[in-house]
Amino acid sequence: MKTIIEVRSTGLKGRTIQHKLQPVNVILGESFSGKTAILDAVRIGLLSYHPKLGKRAIDTFKLCKGKKMIIGLDFIDQIVEQVWQLEHGTVKYGNCGAVTIPPVLLDCREYFGMSGPQRMRYVFDQIDLKAAGFTDERVTAALRSIRPEESTEETEMVINECLETAAALVKERDEQDATMQQWIEALMIDLKEKKKLADGAVKQMTSLMQGSTQLRAQAGTERARNVEPELKATRDKIQALQVERGKIEVQVANVRNFGVRIKSLKQSLERSEDLADDKKRLEALLVKMNKQIAGWQSKAPETARQLAEAQAEYRGAHENGQRLTVELEELEAEHKERMKQSKCPYCKSASAGWKKNIVKEFDTRRKELHSELAATELNAKNLFKQVALYRTADEAAHKEAAEMQSSMVLLRETDAELARVASSIQQRKSWMEELKNLEAQNPAAPPFNRIEAIEKELFSLEGQLSELDREQKRHVSAKANELQELRAKKQAAEQKARVTVLKLALEELSELQQTMIDVAIKNLMATANLFTRCILKQPLDYRDGDIGYVEAGQWVSHECFSGTEEALAYAGLSVALAQSAPLKLVIIDELGIIDPPSLRRRIVDRMHELVSAGVIGQFIGADGSAAAAVYEGVNLIWAT
Repeated sequence: MKTIIEVRSTGLKGRTIQHKLQPVNVILGESFSGKTAILDAVRIGLLSYHPKLGKRAIDTFKLCKGKKMIIGLDFIDQIVEQVWQLEHGTVKYGNCGAVTIPPVLLDCREYFGMSGPQRMRYVFDQIDLKAAGFTDERVTAALRSIRPEESTEETEMVINECLETAAALVKERDEQDATMQQWIEALMIDLKEKKKLADGAVKQMTSLMQGSTQLRAQAGTERARNVEPELKATRDKIQALQVERGKIEVQVANVRNFGVRIKSLKQSLERSEDLADDKKRLEALLVKMNKQIAGWQSKAPETARQLAEAQAEYRGAHENGQRLTVELEELEAEHKERMKQSKCPYCKSASAGWKKNIVKEFDTRRKELHSELAATELNAKNLFKQVALYRTADEAAHKEAAEMQSSMVLLRETDAELARVASSIQQRKSWMEELKNLEAQNPAAPPFNRIEAIEKELFSLEGQLSELDREQKRHVSAKANELQELRAKKQAAEQKARVTVLKLALEELSELQQTMIDVAIKNLMATANLFTRCILKQPLDYRDGDIGYVEAGQWVSHECFSGTEEALAYAGLSVALAQSAPLKLVIIDELGIIDPPSLRRRIVDRMHELVSAGVIGQFIGADGSAAAAVYEGVNLIWAT
């Protein structure tokens, strides 16, 4: 449990405060000496605002004398410091560290300012339900104990649904680290919503049944009969007559179309020509042109091939002549070099006969080369003439190829014209065959009188069908209403059972919740009475959201308490209502109004006892009238 070890402030009511605190403390000093300022520093240090002024920073700053106020509280494991500062007409607030405590710990009026239901809810939220014996199993056992007057499969199903909802909400509670109170509240909200939906469904089903009853009353006592067999027989008759009429109409159309078609064929034959001669002429022309084009197509490649071969032979002869000329020049140059030498280049002899042999060998080889070169040049000349002849033939073939392109276009046009003529001849032949076949036929005249009889009979049957259809719809509607009414009755019974179970479940939970609240109030009063026992005349009690005590058979509300009764009762209630707070601090501002002084001492001794028992962590009182001797053994703080 946290305790304050030092309180500090500057600028609060124009004072500088710094005091060490013990578990039990009493502030002494005359009026206007700053006792309340020390208590205000503690309150504001814990809440960040003054309970009597409001929660806005500008409201708290009203206690500042100057432009800056600092309040600090030191704990064993924490330091809390808060600053209020006026800058350009605006109060700015900042803090370092904080202790979260419920405001009711320092101001019991927070509780009494609540409405009755809010007080109950606040008390309910303070209790440790599991420590008080209220477990999940106890709640689910209460749901299992539900026993409707009429137990059915539906009621059992709804009870199981309530248990499943409770289990699902337990899982959600554990995941979100919520309290048991929040779980019970969520469960009751869920069941109330389901009961509301079931009530609505009952009303809807009841309204539906009433509507069905009214429809039956409006329809009268005569019951619509099932005429489905008669409907089927009438539809079959109509279908048979429609098929017969369709066949006659087809026959009429065929007779009408027969004459129209013969006339159309004769007109088409008169407009068409006999194109047999044109076909023969075009076929002959097509054969001739194909032969001519085939000749051109075979001639051009042959001419190109001959030209290419002749050009290749000519290039070979020309290159051979160049080679022989070069060889002859090299032979003569080599011979001149040898003749300049003084010795034979082969045997290295210096005798006079070696040059004759060299000259003889040279003349022989030169004659061979001259002879071969002359033959080569003659062959090249002949080949050049042959190339010229083939080139002329190739150019003529290219010219013929150009003419062949025009002939190809004419060939395609002639082929298309032949196809058109052949198609016209085939079409004329088809018309002649169709005309011949039609003229051989003699279609019978259709029964026109039967069509009129069919129309009259169809008119009569369709009237009967319409009446039967209306009768059948009434029958189907009546059956549907009966089925709907039966379903509505069943659903209404199911929803009524659902409402019954949900209502019982809510009653069980409400009763259990009230028991929990009674336990919470009992614990609340037990804690509060630790402060007032043997000090006040009667123990504190709780009645209809009010705190007080009974004296001489009369209820005395807290609003009628004396100053001493109010100070002690409010201190006890504050601690009891803030059981979950990390710090349990009791502040009594006006110890000096409590008479006699021995009673003040008893109160301080009681605070010592409560600190030792761990009920509270710290006490701070203020007395402006008593001497220090009254509080011997207590940490005294002198306000100056």
